[in-house]
Amino acid sequence: MILIALLAVYVGYVIWVGVALGAKVIAPIVATVPIAFGAGLLLVGVDRTLIHFALKRRGVTVPATLDFRTTDGAAWYKFTDADGVERSTRGKYSGPVARVSYDPEALDGYSAEISGAKHLLRAGVWILGSLPPLGGGIALALTPFLI
Repeated sequence: MILIALLAVYVGYVIWVGVALGAKVIAPIVATVPIAFGAGLLLVGVDRTLIHFALKRRGVTVPATLDFRTTDGAAWYKFTDADGVERSTRGKYSGPVARVSYDPEALDGYSAEISGAKHLLRAGVWILGSLPPLGGGIALALTPFLI
């Protein structure tokens, strides 16, 4: 819902720039590409951070057995959740048995054999990687008023 509101505000901004400044509307239109890319990276980082904290708060850790390995070296593990449903998750190969943490309230986020520090480091890389395209896109969107 927040994303739709932000998108509506940005479309309104682009229309306003087009009406007020005419041909300078090209910059905010072009700025949608880096802004969308940066926002996507930011959303992935925030989502992974929220999954990490949900797993820390109410996660259940269970043993998982190796199901198969892909050609890129990733391993797929099978585990049974508290309701008796067999699930699978992808993780780094760590042997025939791994530990998987999952959230029983939201079964879309799993964490296979990953420490909290590594999980937050990966999320931080996504979030920090979002800053240059977001900053550049916002600067580009504001250029009609700066030049």
